[in-house]
Amino acid sequence: MAKSWPITVAQLQRRFAAVLSSPPAFAFLPAISLAVFWFGGEGALVVLAGVLPIVYLIGGNFGSPAGAHSAVAAVLPRSAFEELTDQIFLRAQQTGRQAVAFYILIEDFDQIIERYGQAAADEVVQCTGERLKVTLRADDNVGQIGDARFAICTEPVRHLDLELCIQMAGRLQSAIEEPISIDGLAIYITVSIGFCQHNRTPGTTGTDWLQAAAIAQHEAHHRGPSSIRTYSDQMRLATKARAELREDVVDALATGQIQPWFQPQISTDTGQITGFEALARWHHPIKGIIPPRNSCARSNRQVNWNGSQR
Repeated sequence: MAKSWPITVAQLQRRFAAVLSSPPAFAFLPAISLAVFWFGGEGALVVLAGVLPIVYLIGGNFGSPAGAHSAVAAVLPRSAFEELTDQIFLRAQQTGRQAVAFYILIEDFDQIIERYGQAAADEVVQCTGERLKVTLRADDNVGQIGDARFAICTEPVRHLDLELCIQMAGRLQSAIEEPISIDGLAIYITVSIGFCQHNRTPGTTGTDWLQAAAIAQHEAHHRGPSSIRTYSDQMRLATKARAELREDVVDALATGQIQPWFQPQISTDTGQITGFEALARWHHPIKGIIPPRNSCARSNRQVNWNGSQR
């Protein structure tokens, strides 16, 4: 049985605006005007002249100057994109089709601002949005989540496996990382991409879907420049553990669980104590004493090296 999907006012307005601004609408406008004059005379033509601007105003076609409906104009702001993602998530669940969400970060964006200036950085962001729209299908959705972050939510399709998602991420990355020419300068950027397939979402909402893609992007970013990662449940558990650890550290600092330990420094020539090294040790109420991992690793390497020399 056919199902009807709820359509928001914003969606109706976008569809109406698309019809009004399409080439057929402008092609038939002279014929409509001639027909109105033929059947209604000058009075009807005057009414038509007054009604048409109102119709275009309702359709939202006066929101920007002519020719400004470029690809980047279709990049949605965060709130609108998240609302649309919720709708697509629900639609994919109900139809059994497949979709994927991508989360994209322009890496080292602060350095781009510092080196080339804010105006150039803004052009980099605009160019990134344009390239994303050109690379994707017309019905896929792009949103700008932050200053240097974009997200993509694809329309549900019958077949979309992991290999296709990886290929799509690779195409997006290659398109974005092409040199960007600004005032005769070629600016090179790298992006990290994380994605999550609809059927691997750890929750039941579009917000959970986007969050999973963001977790995958965070993992990709820490793997090195231009990395791509897909979401896995292990990533979620690791992210949860890090968040819990940060909360424990805040409590530890507030309750005095982190205490200084003093390690003596002994001269190898005289055997005398020449000073002390202050080390931090965390007395966790459940896990016991937690030493710094890097310090332990350095100590072990030093013992092994000294032992091999004797």
